Amino acid sequence: MTPRNYILMLTVDDSDFTPDHIECLKEWADRLGISVEVLLARIVLAASEGERYVEKVPAWKPTPRELQASLTERGKV
Repeated sequence: MTPRNYILMLTVDDSDFTPDHIECLKEWADRLGISVEVLLARIVLAASEGERYVEKVPAWKPTPRELQASLTERGKV
């Protein structure tokens, strides 16, 4: 079987993420000592291979929208 080489171009801008997502990506990239762009490339590569990229992933924190939905669901708001 001959190995295949692929080139993937992915265009992402800040409108693709909420501010909370951007903050999480920046924190994660900082933990790894890499740029957000390199982190996203690693995530896409792992996903394309059917895996998850979880190296030094920050602890999950709900976004304000998720927190509000959770509180509403429980009848606290």
